[in-house]
Amino acid sequence: MLTRILADNFRALVNFEFRPGKLCLLLGDNSSGKSSLFEVLASISDLIVRGRPVAELFQGSQTRWDTRDVQRFELDVEGEEGMFRYALEIKQPQENVQSPQPPTIRSEVVTCNGDALYRFADGEVHLHGDHGRPNADFPFQSNQSFLANLDTRAYRLGWFKSFVEGIRILQPNPFGMEKTTRQEFPILDRWCRTLPSYFAYLNGERPDVRSELETRLREVMPGFLNFKLPRQGEDKLLLAVFENQKGQLGLPASGAQGAQGPQGDQRQKPPEFGLLELSEGQRVLIAIYAALYGMLGPQSLLCFDEPDNFVSLPEVQPWLQELRDSLEQRGGQAMVISHHPEVIDYLAVDSAWRFERPAGAVVARELDFASPPELKPSEIIARGG
Repeated sequence: MLTRILADNFRALVNFEFRPGKLCLLLGDNSSGKSSLFEVLASISDLIVRGRPVAELFQGSQTRWDTRDVQRFELDVEGEEGMFRYALEIKQPQENVQSPQPPTIRSEVVTCNGDALYRFADGEVHLHGDHGRPNADFPFQSNQSFLANLDTRAYRLGWFKSFVEGIRILQPNPFGMEKTTRQEFPILDRWCRTLPSYFAYLNGERPDVRSELETRLREVMPGFLNFKLPRQGEDKLLLAVFENQKGQLGLPASGAQGAQGPQGDQRQKPPEFGLLELSEGQRVLIAIYAALYGMLGPQSLLCFDEPDNFVSLPEVQPWLQELRDSLEQRGGQAMVISHHPEVIDYLAVDSAWRFERPAGAVVARELDFASPPELKPSEIIARGG
């Protein structure tokens, strides 16, 4: 579990420290730094796991009013072998230089219980065994992290890298979702564009998760029956099948018009709708439930950025209960950014943090709703509490 995040000289995060719990709610006005915290996690994950260059992730990300050219980041992760710490320093180019160089890694260190597992500094990688004994030293470039290329057969370092791979930022955008796929992806991307590819993966590799997801969606989406993934040329088309109700066309709640046959055929065959024929709310609902069932586990951290957008009030609370239950049953950790009163009232009793920028830099203040207040947490927040 992630127990501490430090970000310094990144956007409006200056010497900013945050200690999340198993399930925590992030509150605050727009531009108060909530999404910047998620960006730190996404950038570190992309650097370590996907091997993206430093310039793509950190170019121009330093604090505008800070004159320092070094950014610092730390993650503390509690794991099976103890406490891991990841420390990263990014060197930014100096201002007013005629030919500025891209940002580079100045140092990168992973320790477990104080024992060094990995260190990069001055263009040299230093690898250590599981108990801190030196293993190998060799030169490496500073525009990427060697951890992305690392063979993780070493147990401790492999565990840490697997945890970072389980950090996922989810900000569902129903307007950008694809309707077909040619591949299978084991995860959803940030905007859930790859929902058909993710479902193709569940269909082929994790049919138990697909079945569990469909069972739950039948309870929360009126008329839903199941998914289908027929071929359409070289692609696979994600279809949602709805029951054919007597005297109706069997359309989903949005009233979207699909390509249907005569009314007699509709009574005989349940209507099928492509993903983009569903309402925006239905698409988002499918995505956020799919994330819980297929992506949550002991080594995962799911960060939901306003998952309640497009979702109606009666649909929010069942998903929140599912989120809490899934964390208990499957393990893992979750952080949720929301302005939705239902979400605030439901999650604030677990752990709620209010993000503010009183003097430019972000400050996170933990709120205490442990004892029953006279007003709902959402009303207290609305009044500036």
